[in-house]
Amino acid sequence: MSTVPLWQQVLDSRGYVTACYIDYSKAFDSIPLKLLYIKLKAFGISGCLLKFLETFLNGRCQKVYVNGFYSESYCTPSGVPQGTCLGPLMFLLYINDLPNVLPPGVNCSIYADDCKIYTINCHEAMQPALDAIQSWSRRWQLSMSKTKTTLMLIGRSHPKDCRFYLDDHELCISHSVCDLGITYTNTLCFDEYISKCVRIAFTKSNHILRAFSTRNLDTLYKLFVTYVRPKLEYCTTLWSPSRKLSSDALEEVQRKYTWRIFARNGLFRVPYKQRLLRLHTGSLELRRLILDQCFLYKAIFGEVDFDISSSFSFSEFSARTRGHRFRLVLPKVRTEQFRSSFFVRVIRTWNELPASVVQSTSPTVFAAKLNKYLKGRGFH
Repeated sequence: MSTVPLWQQVLDSRGYVTACYIDYSKAFDSIPLKLLYIKLKAFGISGCLLKFLETFLNGRCQKVYVNGFYSESYCTPSGVPQGTCLGPLMFLLYINDLPNVLPPGVNCSIYADDCKIYTINCHEAMQPALDAIQSWSRRWQLSMSKTKTTLMLIGRSHPKDCRFYLDDHELCISHSVCDLGITYTNTLCFDEYISKCVRIAFTKSNHILRAFSTRNLDTLYKLFVTYVRPKLEYCTTLWSPSRKLSSDALEEVQRKYTWRIFARNGLFRVPYKQRLLRLHTGSLELRRLILDQCFLYKAIFGEVDFDISSSFSFSEFSARTRGHRFRLVLPKVRTEQFRSSFFVRVIRTWNELPASVVQSTSPTVFAAKLNKYLKGRGFH
């Protein structure tokens, strides 16, 4: 959310973005413990807490169990344990100073071991940034994967003859990338990702109905909510579609699943809206709308770490102005990508909300009031 909507805005203004997705080989397993302790001390961690972390990391051994037999134990001299809460945290602490070595004009976004750097309308700064990261990585004994580190040249106005290197290895320039599980192209299009989500969701739905013979509607829908719907709603604030074709494709997953579980009970002619009412739920389109507005509410009222001032402008408010005091200015839009971005698509609905909804005391209260308001306006 901190990068792609911004890039959509850049492309709308006829700009371009140069993005590099950095991959560290065996990132969690390769951190030298002695250097990690130096970093922890630099953060002010000392005393009993430092001793606890040293005990947690030192003396770890592992073995493999196959067909009733164990391999010999192997002591791990480096790395942080995966599958723990402390593992990603300590990796973040270890690479926390990486952005400090980047030259001016180069931005960095880090989430656990996923790191990307990008420039806006300044592709010349990318190669010095890569050189600086390579030098920093050698100093702290991390190995960058030259084959998995990729670049994406975003925007039609991007110069086409760009080449970037790690040492003497020319980096691959990709037309699409999977970023934290979300696939998008160099035009910031999510159609490929949405199609993949729909295919996986249909497959999971079929598996559920084959594996469970129960006719209980609530049980069957609970299985859908647990195993299928999360795939269709992961990070929708980023990629929620504006085109009816994509929205209908997503909705068809729930529409077909609910028809099949009602048909299992001999109820073949119950309309989709009535099925949703019986299951005490809403359409996926309504849920995406609520997720959008809830994230915007949290951003405006400081419930999430999101710089609202750089993304939105507030309208001037007076006692004679209709609506609430947190109305946003709708920007001028040139491209379809920016029109469908979070920065634009949420504004119209947000501005139409009554003050009693917007000025809710908590995100939970806001979500409940918003759901009631939207259903009262005919959304299902």
